[in-house]
Amino acid sequence: MSDRAGERGSAVIELPMVLGFLIIPIAFVVLTIPTWLQDIHAANDAAAEAGRAFVLSGGDGEAVDRAIQAAELSHGRESGSLALSSVAPTAELSSAVEVSVTVEVTAIALFDFGSFSYTATHTERYPTYVRTPR
Repeated sequence: MSDRAGERGSAVIELPMVLGFLIIPIAFVVLTIPTWLQDIHAANDAAAEAGRAFVLSGGDGEAVDRAIQAAELSHGRESGSLALSSVAPTAELSSAVEVSVTVEVTAIALFDFGSFSYTATHTERYPTYVRTPR
């Protein structure tokens, strides 16, 4: 009985420590990861749609901008949140174009604390019936 006498009231201290150091950080990770995936998915969609718009419009830059704006609208993002990084023909005799779109991803969603950028890249091939831009 004397061995347990020194442990009286230790649960009062252990419970807040477990909540503060284990459960709350796990909750932040569980709440933040879906927002990362949403931002990454928006960038991937914007790159794919911009690549298709570039190829099918014959190299029109305005078509690419409209495709990125449409991707922002369909994903519920603010205008200008998806930035076109590059549009460049690939080395295969201009038979494809590579489009890169960059998005700023919030590191911790609830506190708007920190961010990192993610660049999505998509390669779109020219179909045989579409003229390549010159």
